[in-house]
Amino acid sequence: MADKLAISKGLWAPIATPTRGSPWVIWTHVAMTRKAARESYLQQFDPAYHEKALTRIRFARVTITEDNHG
Repeated sequence: MADKLAISKGLWAPIATPTRGSPWVIWTHVAMTRKAARESYLQQFDPAYHEKALTRIRFARVTITEDNHG
């Protein structure tokens, strides 16, 4: 049986951009729109810290691929 590949295109995700090291995608906050991804990311912080929490965060479109075996 051939493997099926599920692909989701055009989703948005926050990307952490540290001062040292490589950037990484925060997959737990992927959403259909940039605004929804931002709101999802900020829910984990107290509103007083929202500006500081976004200091090193950028948002980008991502494509998610999932292999469904069998």
